[in-house]
Amino acid sequence: MLERAVTSLYVGGIISALAFVPLLIWQYRRYGRPAPGRMVWTAIVFVYVTALIAYTLFPMPDMSGDYCATHPASVVLDPRVYFIEMAENLAGMGLKEILLSWDVLQMMFNVALFIPLGVIFSDFLVIKARFGIPLGLASSLLVELTQYTANWGLADCPYRVADVNDLITNTTGTVIGYLVALMIPRFVARPEYLRKRRHRAAPVTRMRRWTGMGLDLFFWVFAWGVVYATCVVIVGVQAQLGGTQFIGDPSWWVWIFAVSGAVVGALLVCSSAFTFTGASWGQRVVWLRPVAASRWRIVVSRLAVQGAMVLVLVVPGWLFGTVVMVWLVADFLSVIWRREGLSYLVTGCRIVDSRATVGDEPGE
Repeated sequence: MLERAVTSLYVGGIISALAFVPLLIWQYRRYGRPAPGRMVWTAIVFVYVTALIAYTLFPMPDMSGDYCATHPASVVLDPRVYFIEMAENLAGMGLKEILLSWDVLQMMFNVALFIPLGVIFSDFLVIKARFGIPLGLASSLLVELTQYTANWGLADCPYRVADVNDLITNTTGTVIGYLVALMIPRFVARPEYLRKRRHRAAPVTRMRRWTGMGLDLFFWVFAWGVVYATCVVIVGVQAQLGGTQFIGDPSWWVWIFAVSGAVVGALLVCSSAFTFTGASWGQRVVWLRPVAASRWRIVVSRLAVQGAMVLVLVVPGWLFGTVVMVWLVADFLSVIWRREGLSYLVTGCRIVDSRATVGDEPGE
């Protein structure tokens, strides 16, 4: 049981890490700023759902041999059966033995397993009890149907009992979760409260600048990966059809890798530098925009950073690449001393919150 708990933390943590950047983008565009509390709750939900799957479907038994023949599908639809068997098993035991017996512990575990679901529905997803409790029942029903259908046919045969009493205990856990949520402080802001503040300008902090830079790199790498993967698929299909002779040539793959990255980078630079605001894609996400005395300064500042990244792929030579990388790192680190960074300082640009009027931006 402890092993499944550790596995849930591990898998849920990996899912949370993979979802961090998309979730950050969602929060900035949805709420106007990141919501760390909701970020933590989202990670908790990932871990909880992973644990729910781990404890209801795993471990799977060895189904080789005559296991399926000797273990037919079992379903209990009469709730009295569970309590009759429990009474028979607990007959003659003392109070301490009853409380520590497997029958009672299993019932308590089935209740406890769904208590977090009620808290999540109430405090995080803000679902009223009249809707959340039926959702808890539906979630439990989904688990029981999954067990009864042998994981919807993915397993050779059912290996767990689908029991109506699990629906009762799980739904009871959801109800208790709602009651617990009433007794503990709300640790996360409600979505409607955050949405009301969405269009309020916020200080341009260094962390916000770095977040915009990081998102610019994320968008480039993501788009680059999509384009490169598409090229790989196209070449692979052509090779199967006998239409290309380059699939075994390493130099060809290096060439397509560099060209695809340069093309994607150039498109991203052009689509941001020559738009109305001149903000990069990462800056748009975090509600920032550059301000300068003339338009060409903004274009130059964009080319000085993102354009340099494109040139690294196009211009050969380790010396040139090293110089450009030093410049990019210096621009990133210079935000420590001046939030605009070197590229904006050189071109005479400022960075402001896109929701604020020029000259009325909030300070740090």
